[in-house]
Amino acid sequence: MTTQRIQDLRKRVAAAQEALDRELAGLNEAQFHKTPREGEWSPADIVAHICESPTLTMTHVLRIATEDNPTVGRTPADVEARLRVLAEHANDSLAVALAALAQANAQVLKGVASLSDEQLDRQGQHTSWGVVTTESVLDRLISHYEDHARQIASCLEG
Repeated sequence: MTTQRIQDLRKRVAAAQEALDRELAGLNEAQFHKTPREGEWSPADIVAHICESPTLTMTHVLRIATEDNPTVGRTPADVEARLRVLAEHANDSLAVALAALAQANAQVLKGVASLSDEQLDRQGQHTSWGVVTTESVLDRLISHYEDHARQIASCLEG
């Protein structure tokens, strides 16, 4: 049985994901691939990143939820994989990118639904953030989605 706390967390994740979807709705291919300013990410780059990042985050979440005080964080190999994913998928069509985003979002929601209230409170050590709980890592993921939704909106304004 899913508790109210898990349901509320899933709703917050879904709302952040929907904010991304709203910003991407109605974009054409040119807008999706347009870099707003030199050195900044296009919406396509952002979506490629957003599709990669939750996979690693959910790996960390599940480790913290099930292991005793694990150390988690991006390793040099994770950084290389991230850059490879960005390079491989930044030129995906809008339709392909949206399908990948929907799949990544579904995996996050499924992972959250698999947790218990007790697991949300379990602690681990993050290499950059220090002591974290399963829930605090999920809170950061929600903020990450929200930040990138604002970044996409900014791309369209500029």
